Amino acid sequence: MGGGAGKAHVVEQAKQVLMTGEKQQVDINLSGNLEQVKQGICGGIMQVWLER
Repeated sequence: MGGGAGKAHVVEQAKQVLMTGEKQQVDINLSGNLEQVKQGICGGIMQVWLER
C-alpha cells in the first residue's frame, strides 16, 4: 500500500480519532511486491501519529 492508498488509510483513521479522541499511530508499509499490489511502491515504512 502506498501513495493514495496509504493516505486514504490515514484519513480514515484520523476520522476515528476525531470522533473518539483516542490517539493512535498508523503504520503504512510502502514496500512490497509490485506484481501483487498493482500500484506504485516507493519503499519503506511510514508512521503517522494521530491525535486530536
